[in-house]
Amino acid sequence: MTVKPFHLVLVLATAAAAVTAYNARRAAVPGATVPAEAVALHGAAELYGRLALYFGRQALRAEASYWKVVGHG
Repeated sequence: MTVKPFHLVLVLATAAAAVTAYNARRAAVPGATVPAEAVALHGAAELYGRLALYFGRQALRAEASYWKVVGHG
């Protein structure tokens, strides 16, 4: 059985979301009740921000490589 890259990314994204939600829950003031929606929103925003940075950097690297190959870099 081979693991497809999409499945690997999906598992990693799910794990990152769970860790982010757990950390957000731990960072809350002790004794305070944090609504699940707030934790989910915070976790999603953090995850999407990290993914945007990662894939943005990948896109910039790919474009720089392209321009080197074409001879304009």
